[in-house]
Parts: sequence; structure tokens; C-alpha cells
Amino acid sequence: MIDETTLETCDLGGCVGALLFDEHPRSTPGRVRPFVWAYLLLRGAVTRRECEQALTGHVHGADIRVMDDPLERTELQVVIDDVLATMVSSGLLRVNGDLYVLKSEALGKTISTACQLDAQLPDHLLLESRG
Repeated sequence: MIDETTLETCDLGGCVGALLFDEHPRSTPGRVRPFVWAYLLLRGAVTRRECEQALTGHVHGADIRVMDDPLERTELQVVIDDVLATMVSSGLLRVNGDLYVLKSEALGKTISTACQLDAQLPDHLLLESRG
């Protein structure tokens, strides 16, 4: 990791072009999707609020400020909504109020994700697949 002493010892006048990483990255679908899957694999359902609470302390400050949005959402909320909407439209989830639930028809994708992560399937999918 690059720290202050690294920059001071560089003989290029402060290391012009030194690459610094932000501790809190911007929220993107690729960074939000694993948090959604974590809840889905744990209990088979997730709400936007749960994902938002899990991510708020880990994303860039600009992502948690209310933006110019007709629904007065933050950038993080917009990204989470987009991820959930994509998963609904692809047939992985069904909506029950504000709860997004894994569909039993999505068993193949869920098994694949669980295998990739060396994780366990949610209990409701295990029970449905036995019957």
C-alpha cells in the first residue's frame, strides 16, 4: 500500500502520477450485487434497506447524499434498486411488498452462486426442491 512515507522518499518531486486508492469506493452494480446475494443465500430474501444499511459505511460519501432524483434517493439507493430490478426482470426474484424473494425457478443460478462461494442454499429452496 502506498503511504505518506512512500511519497516522501520518491525522487520525482512527490511521485507525480502516484496511484492512490480511495478507502471508500463508489457504488456500482458489481459492488452491490454480492451484498444482495449474501442476504439471498442467508435467508432467501432481501430488502433494499438491508443492503443500504450494510453498505452505507463502506461506500463513497457522495453515494449516500440525496441526489437530484424525483424520488429523493441517494446514488446508493439507485444502484441497489437497479440491481434488484435486474434480478426481478431476469426471473431470479419475486417481489412481495418491499421484500425481494428468491424464486424456486432460480434454483440453477442460486446453486451456481452457492457453489462458487462454497456457501449453503437458503432453507426454503432446499425444502422446495425436496418436495
